[in-house]
Amino acid sequence: MGKRKSKVEPVAEPDMQEEIFEEAEEIWAEAEPSPPPPGEEKPYILGTWAGRTQWKCKLCPWDTLRGEAAMLQHIATKHAPPKPRILIADKSGRESKK
Repeated sequence: MGKRKSKVEPVAEPDMQEEIFEEAEEIWAEAEPSPPPPGEEKPYILGTWAGRTQWKCKLCPWDTLRGEAAMLQHIATKHAPPKPRILIADKSGRESKK
């Protein structure tokens, strides 16, 4: 009795898979940190230092005098959830190896 060969074909060709990964990475890199909705508590505390506004991170001892954009960038890069893993599967739902 011989082995049956699988006739399952990948959903995307290897070149197309690479394009999908590159596009997903570009989208992730272009994503800008979004401020919390109005009325929601901000993830930093405002203070003063030598007469200047100081932004203090609530999640770690980091602070800055460079403004809210610098604080939001810090929070997005240091405290963001892990990057989602993109899986490519064949027609039967099994993960394809890249």
